[in-house]
Amino acid sequence: MTIFRIKALFFAIIFVFAGLITGCDTYEDYGTALITTHERTKIEVKQIDFQNIKISIRRYRAMNNGKNPESLEEIGKFMGTTLDPELYSYDPETGDVTQAPQFR
Repeated sequence: MTIFRIKALFFAIIFVFAGLITGCDTYEDYGTALITTHERTKIEVKQIDFQNIKISIRRYRAMNNGKNPESLEEIGKFMGTTLDPELYSYDPETGDVTQAPQFR
């Protein structure tokens, strides 16, 4: 049996048992529950990312004699990632960052 088939079998078993555990009556109910959970997870991840950005700004300030990062791009470089300017607003004068309303 190939690795791909083993993984497919594993996920099929997980899918069936997850449907039984969640108490969903049909696969459609289970699918809806799965999508809802996925959407909630994406929001939670964005909130965790937001907290990490705030922490990184404080760390940056501590390492640069109280100076705030100049931009979201600079914060992203400091974090080793790229930050989406559509998800966050940043004021370099105050060091305040805010999230897009859909993730608050």
